[in-house]
Amino acid sequence: MTARLEARLRAAVRAADAHGDLEVARVLDGFGTPETAVLPELAQELRDRNDSRTGWTLILLGLAGLLFVVAWPLGLVAAAVGVHQLWTSDRWRRHERVLGTLAPVTGPLVSLVVARVSAVAPAGGYWILIAPVLALCVPVAISGYLYVSLRRRTT
Repeated sequence: MTARLEARLRAAVRAADAHGDLEVARVLDGFGTPETAVLPELAQELRDRNDSRTGWTLILLGLAGLLFVVAWPLGLVAAAVGVHQLWTSDRWRRHERVLGTLAPVTGPLVSLVVARVSAVAPAGGYWILIAPVLALCVPVAISGYLYVSLRRRTT
């Protein structure tokens, strides 16, 4: 039971002690039906819990791209958990799920493209510095897009 409902029930008990049964009946009528008293509270608790899960999903998807490049086993675990949370949550649309699934892969893919370009480019030494930055920025940008898209839809 939520704190707000518990506080209202405590007030009803205090009112019953002070004013009798008529006051208790009035306070209990103020609660309404069980559906109107409890369901909005439970819905808010579920939304709050989903918000933390959504945050972890976006963090894991954003970091997975970099972790694939730096420490691939950790990247694989982060990607697997993030994609699983993405597809099992009902908060995401299909195109967002597909884009989020591709987010962890973009880090290694960008690194491979940059490595290929640096091998062909005439003064390719600076490309090796750009690869890790791009490997992090692309998945983080995708996670940022998913965050903005979700916030626009829920507010």
